Amino acid sequence: MRLRGEAPSEAQTFSDLDAFFEENDPQSGWVFRGQADASWPLTPALARGPIQLEWEELLQVLALHIQRFEQARAAGVGRNDDRFDASFRQGPIRYAYVLDLLKRRQASIEQTVLRAFKHHAAPLLQRSPENDWEWLAIGRHHGLHTRLLDFSLNPLAACYFAVSSEPAVAGSVVAVKVDRTLPEGEPLSDLSETARWVPRALSDRIARQASVFIVPPIPIRDLRPTADDHFAAFAEITIPAKAKPLIERKLENFGVNFFSLRRDLDGAATHINWTVSNPQYLASLRDGRGEMLGNLAGLANELRNFNKDLEDAMTRVSRGSKSTGR
Repeated sequence: MRLRGEAPSEAQTFSDLDAFFEENDPQSGWVFRGQADASWPLTPALARGPIQLEWEELLQVLALHIQRFEQARAAGVGRNDDRFDASFRQGPIRYAYVLDLLKRRQASIEQTVLRAFKHHAAPLLQRSPENDWEWLAIGRHHGLHTRLLDFSLNPLAACYFAVSSEPAVAGSVVAVKVDRTLPEGEPLSDLSETARWVPRALSDRIARQASVFIVPPIPIRDLRPTADDHFAAFAEITIPAKAKPLIERKLENFGVNFFSLRRDLDGAATHINWTVSNPQYLASLRDGRGEMLGNLAGLANELRNFNKDLEDAMTRVSRGSKSTGR
């Protein structure tokens, strides 16, 4: 388990993950998120990409600006100079102004996303959401960029999302505890601290993935560096790239796969694709008469050996021809 400031542990086998879940028991309030790339920030989709880079750069420049003013003031620069004194006093105010600007800007983007999704999705839904949070939940499970960060009450679901993609890099499972529950009917704009929210089963996918959302207040940034401000407890275990296929096959034995978590045609197609590309499946492949079809590697070796025998035979014939003067 990783505590704040310590290196994360690794899961080389499924037993390592089982020990992690024993330590961070889902029955005691822990919820789980799988990250296919352990280096990814813990950031809701609404604040990823160019938007995040823009905000982070502005905050970094502003923080450096205030730091330089403080250093200059400590060094006596501009002492008894009204122009500098006014600037020194404005430092914290300027920082608060930028944070408020980011908050209003992000809230405006969220409202634009929400209005557009309601417009397009309303005719397509079998069950109507009752409030804006539920609209965001439905949107999030269909890829909409929202402030909701997907977690699950089921640690095996989180494991699957940690190992089922990005095969070249390590993944991770993040476990958190959040004390505050999203109040019933809370307006989007009123949320002032990170909360946990278990939505109604608005869709089959939400129910199957045992979805729970971690909901940060706006403005949204990467939650990992400031985990102590958002979570009552935080732990993380990494899964090396080489361990991903082994753990994914173990999850398949437990019936945890893309189809079980997304029981729709997309889920069925993805699971079938995975099955027929699995080396164990290919090795045991038979035709309708029961004939083994899967040992292509063995057949290839047989052909290589036969080709080598032919080459050796041709070499012997060539040498014999030369020795007899033909």
